[in-house]
Amino acid sequence: MKPMTPREALYNIVIELGPMPATNRDDNLNQRERRLRDSIRALQNFIHYHDDSNLRVPDSATEYGQNE
Repeated sequence: MKPMTPREALYNIVIELGPMPATNRDDNLNQRERRLRDSIRALQNFIHYHDDSNLRVPDSATEYGQNE
């Protein structure tokens, strides 16, 4: 099985969550919906900013700094 990219991971999460509100207004969303909307946007912006096609994301935090 090939490693999953951050873009694929976000896609799988969004698919499992189902339809999400696509509004910028906060007055018609509950706190959970606002938090999910903002979290997904933050991840989308992060993925868009970093070209993940050549990015290797570690499997866990323990992979950071072990061989340095």
